[in-house]
Amino acid sequence: MKMTVAALKGLEVRQKRYDVGLEERGLWARVYPSGRIAIQYLYLSGAVRRRITLGHYPDMAIEALRRAYLREAAAKSEGRDPQGMQRALCSLSALLTRRTEQLALPRWAI
Repeated sequence: MKMTVAALKGLEVRQKRYDVGLEERGLWARVYPSGRIAIQYLYLSGAVRRRITLGHYPDMAIEALRRAYLREAAAKSEGRDPQGMQRALCSLSALLTRRTEQLALPRWAI
């Protein structure tokens, strides 16, 4: 199925979540009972199958979702693990936040 506005709006809501394969390799739409549609990239990292959510439709435009897919697929083709990169960024962000609180907040406290 092509990732178009009409195609995504035409997905039916069911009692249980379900996945629909999209035209691009590894790209899937996950439809939840609430009607929310998550666009996800599925890939193999070694022998482990991984799934990363690129965004939700219609919160993100189709072109933005496609660019996110191309970015993650390029990282995978270069031998990097997109989910591992995302986890590392989240860990780095949390570390920087904690360190900033440790160093800066005591100086600003009255």
